[in-house]
Amino acid sequence: MKTNYFSAAILGGAALLLSAVLPFSSLASPVEAVTPRDSQAELSRLLKQAQVTAGQLASSTDQLNSYSRSNLTWQTHAEKVDEVKSQVNTLGRNLTEMEALQADAAPWQDDAIRSIRPLLEQIADSTESVILYIRENPRLINFAEYEDMLADKHELASELATLTKDYVKYGESKDKLEQLHTELDLT
Repeated sequence: MKTNYFSAAILGGAALLLSAVLPFSSLASPVEAVTPRDSQAELSRLLKQAQVTAGQLASSTDQLNSYSRSNLTWQTHAEKVDEVKSQVNTLGRNLTEMEALQADAAPWQDDAIRSIRPLLEQIADSTESVILYIRENPRLINFAEYEDMLADKHELASELATLTKDYVKYGESKDKLEQLHTELDLT
């Protein structure tokens, strides 16, 4: 039976969001409305979080990729894959939070969210494949098939790290431009 870790992370993230929102929905006092600007600021924060985790994921997959060229035990591989799985799940929860705010996203933030999802799904599928491979073939971790799986996984993780870094840089540059525009009182 295949376990889709990305789906589990998404569902877990949605449950986490619901558990965080439900206690406040039953309060008798009025709650301040969240403005699109507030949502956009939160999305920028979440993108920065995703950038950090994606960078960690790229580093972990690089280490895992290097394991395929060593004589490490399958248990060592499994421990690193578990770390990767945890990072993928963290990114899944982060993406769930971003998607919950997507209706108020700036166009560039919407593009970022839409770009992250397919890459993260591919990484989650790849992680699942690596887990199954180790489980079914623990003594074959130095074979070309496994090495190719890890190389592909690292390539996807690096692409995600670069993507999130570029979107964060874009957002910071856009904010700085708006700040300068205001300081110079340009209309």
